[in-house]
Amino acid sequence: MKFTKLAITAALSVASVVAVAEMQKEVFSGKVQQSGYFVEKIEQCGVGVEKSTQDFILFDGEKNRLTGWSHATNVEGLSLDAEEYSSEVVAASTCNAVPVYQNILVKKYANWDAQHVNGIEPQFASDNIKLSQIESIVLEFKVSSNKSSIPTKMDVSKLYSAFLNEDQLTELDNNKINFGITIFEAGFNDQSTASFNANIFLELDQTQYFDQWVKVTIPADSLNFYTEQNWGATTINAEDFADTTILGLRINPETQAGKVVRHSTNDTFATNTPPEAFKEMNVAFKKVAFVLK
Repeated sequence: MKFTKLAITAALSVASVVAVAEMQKEVFSGKVQQSGYFVEKIEQCGVGVEKSTQDFILFDGEKNRLTGWSHATNVEGLSLDAEEYSSEVVAASTCNAVPVYQNILVKKYANWDAQHVNGIEPQFASDNIKLSQIESIVLEFKVSSNKSSIPTKMDVSKLYSAFLNEDQLTELDNNKINFGITIFEAGFNDQSTASFNANIFLELDQTQYFDQWVKVTIPADSLNFYTEQNWGATTINAEDFADTTILGLRINPETQAGKVVRHSTNDTFATNTPPEAFKEMNVAFKKVAFVLK
């Protein structure tokens, strides 16, 4: 009887240790599907993070292949000093102090010149990643309300109702957190020839997701596939480009569908130029990766 009690006590102790260990792990909850991608909240962010051998990592705190650009020094009217719009790797106080890639990403509302004031664009051609190998794109990040500025529908209407009709105002922006995610091949910056691209627009309601770590999973077959030439897009069949080598991944700040006022008013833009406004989103990425098949 004594040995039995000891055995039971030992078993309970082991079970308690296992239970505590499992409680001290990063977990995902509240999974929802939106327009071709999935969003989950990250609880206990950065604790006991599990690695996957299927991940092709662009950033995870240990590896950093992210690069980008910024036009902020040449743009007037931003809410902060230009240096605030440069990327930096910092320890996240709300994610167990793991390193994150932080940037305030900015999209213009009026003019398409430098409409993405800054953005993220790592390139990795030497890794020879084919389109057919990509199962999904995974982004883990937090958009902080601090240093973010997303104009309301009323703000946008006051600025642009003299330039756009009601339908155009509605199409301009839904006044949410938006990012454009694009994969592309070599030659993307030569608009004289057609090059492969695939993209999707993400949208998060800031009333639910501001200051919340989230995981977004984008299945590859949910992307919109096209070739681009002279800034025009031609829809393509992804299967015809299965062996295409992917050069890079782009993360742009966006309006809901990537449009600006000038897309609707180009004929009169030079003589009746609308005021400029900006959507600024303070985002920190803890993981950017492809899941490979």
